[in-house]
Amino acid sequence: KQFDVLLGYVKTMTGKNRDRILDGETAAEPYRMGTTMPCDYCAYKTVCGFDRNIPGYWYREIRKMDDQELWKRMEEVQDGSAVD
Repeated sequence: KQFDVLLGYVKTMTGKNRDRILDGETAAEPYRMGTTMPCDYCAYKTVCGFDRNIPGYWYREIRKMDDQELWKRMEEVQDGSAVD
């Protein structure tokens, strides 16, 4: 069951991201979870243009979830009932 949930979530998010890219949305929107930021390890940080010192650039704040909450959230995204 969890594999089906994961597969559905990945398909849903891939489709949403594909549509955003095709609509011209290409801005860098990295996340931050506490002090963890992927920009610290990104091989493209010198060319992506993301700069927190420029107005309008921000990190998407995400919070850590336990396993049960994570699976529930993926199910909600997949069935369209998730609230951003």
